[in-house]
Amino acid sequence: MDDANALFNQYENEYCNKSTDISRKVGVASTLSGDTKRKKLSEVDADIKEADNIGTL
Repeated sequence: MDDANALFNQYENEYCNKSTDISRKVGVASTLSGDTKRKKLSEVDADIKEADNIGTL
Protein backbone atom coordinates (compact mmCIF):
# COMPACT_ATOMS: atom_id res chain seq x y z
CA MET A 1 0.00 0.00 0.00
CA ASP A 2 2.88 2.38 0.72
CA ASP A 3 4.16 1.90 -2.83
CA ALA A 4 0.78 2.89 -4.27
CA ASN A 5 0.62 5.93 -2.01
CA ALA A 6 4.15 6.96 -2.95
CA LEU A 7 3.35 6.53 -6.63
CA PHE A 8 0.20 8.63 -6.30
CA ASN A 9 2.16 11.35 -4.50
CA GLN A 10 4.75 11.31 -7.28
CA TYR A 11 2.04 11.69 -9.94
CA GLU A 12 0.40 14.46 -7.95
CA ASN A 13 3.70 16.31 -7.61
CA GLU A 14 4.49 15.94 -11.33
CA TYR A 15 1.02 17.18 -12.27
CA CYS A 16 1.22 20.19 -9.94
CA ASN A 17 4.65 21.13 -11.30
CA LYS A 18 3.44 20.79 -14.88
CA SER A 19 0.33 22.84 -14.09
CA THR A 20 2.45 25.62 -12.59
CA ASP A 21 4.74 25.58 -15.62
CA ILE A 22 1.75 25.80 -17.97
CA SER A 23 0.32 28.75 -16.03
CA ARG A 24 3.63 30.59 -16.26
CA LYS A 25 3.91 29.96 -19.99
CA VAL A 26 0.35 31.16 -20.59
CA GLY A 27 1.15 34.33 -18.67
CA VAL A 28 4.26 34.90 -20.78
CA ALA A 29 2.37 34.12 -23.99
CA SER A 30 -0.21 36.80 -23.19
CA THR A 31 2.56 39.40 -23.43
CA LEU A 32 3.92 38.13 -26.75
CA SER A 33 2.75 38.49 -30.32
CA GLY A 34 3.18 36.91 -33.71
CA ASP A 35 5.43 33.92 -34.25
CA THR A 36 6.93 34.13 -30.77
CA LYS A 37 3.46 33.82 -29.25
CA ARG A 38 2.60 30.87 -31.51
CA LYS A 39 5.78 29.08 -30.44
CA LYS A 40 5.06 29.65 -26.75
CA LEU A 41 1.47 28.43 -27.15
CA SER A 42 2.79 25.36 -28.97
CA GLU A 43 4.92 24.65 -25.89
CA VAL A 44 1.82 25.07 -23.72
CA ASP A 45 -0.09 22.61 -25.90
CA ALA A 46 2.72 20.05 -25.61
CA ASP A 47 2.84 20.53 -21.83
CA ILE A 48 -0.93 20.00 -21.56
CA LYS A 49 -0.59 16.74 -23.47
CA GLU A 50 2.21 15.67 -21.13
CA ALA A 51 0.08 16.54 -18.10
CA ASP A 52 -2.79 14.49 -19.50
CA ASN A 53 -0.47 11.49 -19.70
CA ILE A 54 0.92 11.70 -16.18
CA GLY A 55 0.09 8.49 -14.41
CA THR A 56 -0.89 6.55 -17.51
CA LEU A 57 1.05 3.60 -18.78
